[in-house]
Amino acid sequence: MVGCLALLAAQPRKVKWPAAALLCASSIWVMSVYHPGWQARHGGQWTKLELAPDHLLVDPETASNVAMLRALEARYAQDGRALAAMPLWPGAYATLGRKAPVWDIYPLFPRSARVEQGEIERMKQARTSVVLVLDAKLDGRDELRYQNTHPLTYRYLQDGFTRIDGGPNPAFQVYVANDLIK
Repeated sequence: MVGCLALLAAQPRKVKWPAAALLCASSIWVMSVYHPGWQARHGGQWTKLELAPDHLLVDPETASNVAMLRALEARYAQDGRALAAMPLWPGAYATLGRKAPVWDIYPLFPRSARVEQGEIERMKQARTSVVLVLDAKLDGRDELRYQNTHPLTYRYLQDGFTRIDGGPNPAFQVYVANDLIK
């Protein structure tokens, strides 16, 4: 596109402006099918999602993930207990209107044992009752999975929580505090 515009800049005015307009129109036409608004109007599978006070149209997978998050909160994170979502979902706290029980809400890279221990203590103080871990390889690198970048925290989850079914997405690992499992 830039190359075409550079070539057109050297052309006479009669050629330059009609060709630039044609190039712009064809670019808009080609890219319009990828615009979310276009997709929503023309057969896209969109679901209404209410995030007070807003109403959004989202893809079904996002709507399913938010529904799962809300169900986990309703079932396990009541009476002043906290919910944690790690490492790739800092928007979970805003979605639920909650404060994160940890300081590092986007824990992508390894931290020292001291920092991890501090986060574990904050989770204990917040009475964290449910933790959602997205088990994904960042940039396709296994060493950047949460269990590899935060081994102490991951061990804390395995020792003090019980893993339950994470719903339709197998990448979600859901841990519930042992005192809530009946």
